[in-house]
Amino acid sequence: MTLRIPKGLYQQMLRHALHEAPCEACGFLAGKDNRVSRVYEMENLERSDSSYFISPRQRAWTMGDIERRGLKLLAVYHSHIESPPYPSLRDREVAVEKDVLHVIVSLANPAKAPAARAFQIADGVVAAAPLMVVRGE
Repeated sequence: MTLRIPKGLYQQMLRHALHEAPCEACGFLAGKDNRVSRVYEMENLERSDSSYFISPRQRAWTMGDIERRGLKLLAVYHSHIESPPYPSLRDREVAVEKDVLHVIVSLANPAKAPAARAFQIADGVVAAAPLMVVRGE
């Protein structure tokens, strides 16, 4: 499945990652037919540079909002402050939604723009998933 994200929403996700540094940012990408139409910037309660935790309350409210809007959770995103955009061991261990992609934004190279990649994670096994930035909102 190719995750398609409009350029403006992609940039919003990158800005969120940069804004939260030196802590990891996290959030949800929702939409229809594998096309993102909404970014949900979440709060990382851990305030950590190597992990994140979304409160069950914020998660439940967001999932309710996604459902009320007739959307689907397409991906969970988070940032890596000092490592490449590839799932860490912890990322693989906590990934439970098999039909939801994981987008990782790397801030490891401050001389360059953040880099994002998408992955399917099932039972700890990682497979790259296409991520396409498209025109429009």
